[in-house]
Amino acid sequence: MGGTRIVIDTRKAQSRLGELLARLREPRAGLALIGERLFRRAKESFEKQQSPEGIPWQPLSKRYAEFKAQRRPGRRILEWSGRLAGEIHWGIEGDTVFIATSPLPYAAIHQYGIYDEVTVRQHRRRVKSRDVWGRWEGRRRKIAYGIGFVGPFTRLLVMPARPYLGFPAVDEEATIKELEDYFARERARGGE
Repeated sequence: MGGTRIVIDTRKAQSRLGELLARLREPRAGLALIGERLFRRAKESFEKQQSPEGIPWQPLSKRYAEFKAQRRPGRRILEWSGRLAGEIHWGIEGDTVFIATSPLPYAAIHQYGIYDEVTVRQHRRRVKSRDVWGRWEGRRRKIAYGIGFVGPFTRLLVMPARPYLGFPAVDEEATIKELEDYFARERARGGE
């Protein structure tokens, strides 16, 4: 399974969580509570436009905000097609809970940000006009131009991190309390 993935490590609550999970015959039910909390928190990040820790995402650049308003009116930060938020999922592997997105090429860039030089390969693009030298008396002349090729080039790619996956410290205690309540209900039903 590819994509952007964050493995949740609850070191602070690890011993307590281990004791609670040991009480349950099938720990997957308890881990599912954590997975659901992680999923809700990630969805909430998109709704509130902030990290799981509650830090607001950096606004779009003025130029990109204008472009986006023309192309996708009403869409907010990290919302172009809805695919990034739509492909968030959680799962359980052994005694580990994870939250992830499907392998979208831009998922990790949005989660962690980037400040790096990237190579753009040769590609076709629409060109509005082009200055050329003509054989007409050595003068420069502007001619209309349609689709053309752009050779490979290197550019600096700068995009701030806008984390949407995570397990904030505030959720650790709430999750432990939720698990304790769950195990108490299981015990009451004869789980011990």
